[in-house]
Amino acid sequence: MKRYNTNKIIREVLCITLFPLSVTSVLADTSLQKEEQAILKKQDTLLNHTIKEVKDSLKNTDVVSFDSSQQTATSELENKLMEAIRNKDGNSLSKFLSIYKNTQNQDLSIIEWGTAIIAEEKNDLKTAIQLYRKINSALPNIRLLRFHMASALFKDKQYEAAQFEFEKLRSEESLSEIDKMVLTSYLEEISKVDQWFFDSGISYVYDPNINNSPNKGTTLNTDVGSFSSSSEPETASGLSYSLGIGKKWSKNNYYISPYLSLNGSYYWDNHKQNNLTSELTIGLGYNDAKKGLELAPFFSNNLSVNKDKSTSRLDQYMKNYGSTINGYYWINEKLKYNSSLTISRNEYIDTYKHLNGNQYSLDNSLFYLPNQKTYFFGGINYSLKNARDADDEYKRVSTRIGWGQTWGIGLSTQWSLSYGVKSFKGTDFLNIKRKDKEYGSNFSIWHRNIHFMGITPKLTWNYRKVDGNHPFYNYDKSNIYINLSKTF
Repeated sequence: MKRYNTNKIIREVLCITLFPLSVTSVLADTSLQKEEQAILKKQDTLLNHTIKEVKDSLKNTDVVSFDSSQQTATSELENKLMEAIRNKDGNSLSKFLSIYKNTQNQDLSIIEWGTAIIAEEKNDLKTAIQLYRKINSALPNIRLLRFHMASALFKDKQYEAAQFEFEKLRSEESLSEIDKMVLTSYLEEISKVDQWFFDSGISYVYDPNINNSPNKGTTLNTDVGSFSSSSEPETASGLSYSLGIGKKWSKNNYYISPYLSLNGSYYWDNHKQNNLTSELTIGLGYNDAKKGLELAPFFSNNLSVNKDKSTSRLDQYMKNYGSTINGYYWINEKLKYNSSLTISRNEYIDTYKHLNGNQYSLDNSLFYLPNQKTYFFGGINYSLKNARDADDEYKRVSTRIGWGQTWGIGLSTQWSLSYGVKSFKGTDFLNIKRKDKEYGSNFSIWHRNIHFMGITPKLTWNYRKVDGNHPFYNYDKSNIYINLSKTF
């Protein structure tokens, strides 16, 4: 009977201290391109003095320990398979797996892990990564497995995904200095890779209040009379979509990276809410495995449906241009600090030119990785918007926290909460100086074994509420959408 035997496979003997052997195997692959070979050259002197020690320790270490009652022919064969997995020895795995598949009480994780290593040796990276991810979703605690998966992603040039897995591993407790240097070498090389990158996404969206309107019948009583809201919530069903393409050229950790993106929404039952935004960004910066700094000028153009005309055609609505300074710094292997400052200019069509003005935003956040299965994040944002009229100018202070978790049954989740206060500068024609309290929550769930064409769908619930002193701007709504996205 085939099964995942977590008692065997999760043994701490399969620990990160054996990375150097795996790294040597990965980096010695003659099919690697020059960026992978660059790591090999860097690590030769770093690892050579440790390889013999690790090999000697392997000779004196049982790969898996069993009670005397478990010392069967099958367990002995599993011992050989596990040692071959530790050494990433595809030839031995091919020989032993052909025998092991005909035994009883098979451990499916051993078969799939060994098959993944064999596929990787044959440069069938798609199959290898698929198998690594499948086993990792069931057994997320095994560090060597995650390392094999990350290195396969690296070889397949899926640098963003590989980087996140290496960072997770680096956050683990009780790493040796060699382990840390090996992981840092991978991260260092990723930061210097010249690459094209593409990303795309599509989501089904149902919004019960697409125009953010108060409840029907909302009234406001003032000294000069009673007023009723002229709008009411509108529903909309459709698709939100995104597409991006960029290129990074780097030398000695300095780089230039232009990026062009399209983002929009199409609602088949409420065309007047359709919109499309295009943006060109040119990033100039420096980054390595520990820190990064970037200056990114940008220009964006927003199209929307002119609600004053009986047409669903997208017309010019707003232009936005400015620059962002981004920076990050790994305080230690577990804690990362991010900061960004954006200064921009908004220019609207004549109908809305009273909204023209500068906008400023400062954001500071922390990202914490206590281990390879869990992460937390939080941040504070301050923004300021200028306009012609004081009742359209505001400052906003907000904070957010979040938690991401990988569960042992293949599920992953992310949950975030946010709170902000938006204070307007002047009073409107009803003599109200608005002050809004904004609440938000977002929860996503996905299963890492559910995917097609390399895309894992995510189910997301979103909630937003505005509670202020002006009833015409108060609302609360929640919606659920399914997101499909991919970066390659």
